[in-house]
Amino acid sequence: MAKHPQLILLVESDLGNYSLLRDYLNAHGYVTATVSTAAAAREFLQQVRPNLILLDLMLPDETGLALLRWLRYEEMLCSIPIIVQTAPVLTHEQIMLRQLGATAVLTKPYSLSSLAQTIQSLLPVSNGQRPLYLTS
Repeated sequence: MAKHPQLILLVESDLGNYSLLRDYLNAHGYVTATVSTAAAAREFLQQVRPNLILLDLMLPDETGLALLRWLRYEEMLCSIPIIVQTAPVLTHEQIMLRQLGATAVLTKPYSLSSLAQTIQSLLPVSNGQRPLYLTS
């Protein structure tokens, strides 16, 4: 029996960023859903459980930190890997993000190959998905 492609939720308010990320991930066999606010993420997550969340901390309606805390306290969502995207932060801030529940932290700007390595460390490649490689 073939496995279904893994779903990655992109929580990103910048249209250019999420278009780039969505296209890259979709080209490698992942299914993506994109939301641009914390409220939209909560609404989506009440209906669907993704395999991974890529969370930007800068959201227009509330901070990504508040959403991260909420995710870690929701029983049905607390085990989902979360990759936090953030502007450059100090080491102690990265530690704080991990303590709050981030599975991984990527500092912007980051390369797509760094994203690929992080995703592959958190999600095994399943049928229908090609390994993520930076093609150019």
